[in-house]
Amino acid sequence: MRNFVFPVAAAALIATSFAAFAADTMTTGTIKSMDMAKHMLVLNNGISYTLPAAFKDPGLKVGEKVTVGWVLKGKIYEADTVVIANDTMTTGTIKSMDMAKHMLVLNNGISYTLPAAFKDPGLKVGEKVTVGWVLKGKIYEADTVVIAQ
Repeated sequence: MRNFVFPVAAAALIATSFAAFAADTMTTGTIKSMDMAKHMLVLNNGISYTLPAAFKDPGLKVGEKVTVGWVLKGKIYEADTVVIANDTMTTGTIKSMDMAKHMLVLNNGISYTLPAAFKDPGLKVGEKVTVGWVLKGKIYEADTVVIAQ
């Protein structure tokens, strides 16, 4: 399965301070411990994830539910995204998209606004994706897009 994660600067939802990266695997869990000086985050699954040197802690707390995007390099779990998991996830097929207008429409008919910083990895109409979003008024603001096969 191929997964890409595209975090966006949604203040309270994104716990990363770096640009979009591709993650091979996503894991959701509760923060068991963390050491920002050592760039380490441990989830309740017992796995320690190494955070990038440029990572800036936005105020993560032990006991908080997060989703970590990571790749396994040797025996090291290297995180490339950390998203506070308090938003809603919807899976569907891309019905249409307009990257110039930062819009993505799924087969459920809902239009999701993508942030200005979103970098299109080559999304295609008909592709299955999972969108993490929050509802702000009447606008569905996406904070993650995961492409899955």
